[in-house]
Amino acid sequence: ASAQETPARSWQQAPVPTPAPTQAAAAPRPSVAYRIPSAAELKRTGGDLVIQKGPFDRVDPSRVQLKLICIPQAGMGAWAFHGWQAKMPEGVEVLPIEMPGRGARSMNAPWKDWTTATKTLCDELQAANCFDRRYVVLGHSLGGWMAHELVQELVARGIRAPELCIIASIRAPSLCDIKLDAHGPLTHIKQSGPFWEEFFRRYGRNPDLCEKSIQDFVEPVIRSDFGLVENYKPAYTDQV
Repeated sequence: ASAQETPARSWQQAPVPTPAPTQAAAAPRPSVAYRIPSAAELKRTGGDLVIQKGPFDRVDPSRVQLKLICIPQAGMGAWAFHGWQAKMPEGVEVLPIEMPGRGARSMNAPWKDWTTATKTLCDELQAANCFDRRYVVLGHSLGGWMAHELVQELVARGIRAPELCIIASIRAPSLCDIKLDAHGPLTHIKQSGPFWEEFFRRYGRNPDLCEKSIQDFVEPVIRSDFGLVENYKPAYTDQV
């Protein structure tokens, strides 16, 4: 054989590694106990309005093969995803999430902590029958971390995991430490005027948010949402 050729069956000459001792498979994680809220409870908390489609975003339910659950960024509502339905291929249904404190749920208090946000959102989506077929969860910015927590809770409840979980425009959950945020915390600024000046410095001056009456209306929601971001600690399971 020439110098460039590999000797025949040379792979047999390599030493065979000793396999590492195997461990017994972990016992399946028991599903957490939960109760889907009644219609009266959902109506009282605004949970019956968790899915808010745009006026032209209607689909034939019998033709839906995949559901796309969309969770918006801090301070935003379901309308951030209105119009997406027209861009989807046939068989995909867009489900824009309306969190409390905005849009159709503006009279409901925003979520203040991750346990409440995660478990309540999961309850509401189950009640809305969002997991009866294949689905994808997409979250933008704050919604990205919320998507991660939602999937953890769903799996813990014994509900099948999504086809895909998309975390967009925010750091990975493992990099959630506020020290890694390019801007640092925002909610420590207690006075409204300085709060908005810092908000505009970071994200640009939005003309729609320059009116004092608008600022007074949306500031509690924005503070609540940024509070979630600043205090996020991801949940992990061995199944996701």
